[in-house]
Amino acid sequence: MTQAQPIFNTRLRLGEGPVWHDGLLYYIDIESKRVYRGNVSTQTTEILIDLPSRVGFISLRTTGGWVLGLEDGLYSINDDWSNDSLIRIVPIEADRNDLRINDGKPDPAGRLWLGSLSLKGEKERAALYCVDKTLSVRRMVDKVNLSNGLAWSNDARKMYYIDTPLRTVDAFDFDASSGDISNRKTIYTLTGDQGHPDGMTIDADGRLWVACWGGSGVLCIDPASGELVSRIDVPCPNVTCCCFGGEALDTLYITTASEGMDAASLEKYPLAGQVFQTRIAGVRGAAVPAFAG
Repeated sequence: MTQAQPIFNTRLRLGEGPVWHDGLLYYIDIESKRVYRGNVSTQTTEILIDLPSRVGFISLRTTGGWVLGLEDGLYSINDDWSNDSLIRIVPIEADRNDLRINDGKPDPAGRLWLGSLSLKGEKERAALYCVDKTLSVRRMVDKVNLSNGLAWSNDARKMYYIDTPLRTVDAFDFDASSGDISNRKTIYTLTGDQGHPDGMTIDADGRLWVACWGGSGVLCIDPASGELVSRIDVPCPNVTCCCFGGEALDTLYITTASEGMDAASLEKYPLAGQVFQTRIAGVRGAAVPAFAG
């Protein structure tokens, strides 16, 4: 078991969505409605922007700048992260105040996939969507409970997906040319004290790294065999997401949450809400696509 170490001395309420770019780590705090940028060499971090609503994810854009999943849809923003450049480009469920956008990520062809969750915790009210390069939206999966982690195999033939309350990591057959998905099946089910699967990433050898809410760690899963390969221990219960970064993509960066923890729990887990890092011998990440819309 590998132990992750904290990087920045900041306690996030609901840390999420880490992205490595140009030698810096970008990440979000959903409940504080903020985007951060951290320098891991100096272990310093800064608030880039305070947003008008909760942010579920951030992603690079091939034409420059970024896209963000805010509560009511997909937004674009310039590299200067100014509020003046924040524009909603695709409304998604904008007329429903019981849902918000959660995790999202581009696929190998540059489409953007993003899911929603019920703000009331209702079952099967959310969905998974795909936004193509022309900004048209397709509803890809219905009756979702809480849409979360996404990843694609390195040969672009499989899409991996997490609906958190199901406690499963699922695989679809994926058609990179059309974006169609089919033949959903479960490749791993979390049990016991492993918690609930949240965000995830994939490494250069095709193994999945799954952050575990309530599980104090990140699980490494071989999707071909369905076996648990290893685990990274994180010294707080609610682990939310992870990404590979560093010059050689050989460092795993991990976000966590402190939201909902009482004073006794925060005293027991003083590092809750921190961003962590760890290196695993022989493991490197895979390059993450940008949104081509």
